[in-house]
Amino acid sequence: MSPGQQPQGGPKGHHRHPRPRLPPDHTEDRRPAACRRCGHALHGDDPAPLVHPVLERPPIKPVVTEYRRPRLRCPHGRTTPCASLPPEAAATAGSRLPAAAALRTRRGVGLPLVGVPLSPAAVCSVESPVALAVAGAWPYAAAPPANIDAISGREEKQKGWRWTVVTAAVTVFLIRRSRGVKPLRELLGEGHDPVVTSDRFPT
Repeated sequence: MSPGQQPQGGPKGHHRHPRPRLPPDHTEDRRPAACRRCGHALHGDDPAPLVHPVLERPPIKPVVTEYRRPRLRCPHGRTTPCASLPPEAAATAGSRLPAAAALRTRRGVGLPLVGVPLSPAAVCSVESPVALAVAGAWPYAAAPPANIDAISGREEKQKGWRWTVVTAAVTVFLIRRSRGVKPLRELLGEGHDPVVTSDRFPT
């Protein structure tokens, strides 16, 4: 081993932590057809073959709940009533889909969203309800301790900053044009002096 070269593996006495083997969803046998030295045809089986797993992220598919309401004719009249929809089916999307669409829009990630066909107009329509729904989370962002960071980016073709506040209760994002003390006070509140962790940005 050359000077300065680090030895491979863990230190002496270190307990080995191998990657856990997951059960396979698909298997493919790769059998040698012939000996690589003499070319003789090979047959038989190996009770303990070498295993090489290849992991892949599963495809994400939207969960679609289709409410079917048959219209039944009343034998005593001409009406054909149908059952009403439950409260959670008042909108065409659940609670998690608008939240994910709004978050991806703020991060500048394009569509489609996990296989759901959404037009740009549909994404814009969910931003305001999502903003109103998370408005109550702002007071929790001022609860110490808080981890704060600001990342530059483009907002409507102008340079802006995406502020992020992470606490034990919530994570809040804020888009502002400045990286100064004004948006910081907007997040934490005036006259509040919590414990804050940051990357030493000047205020």
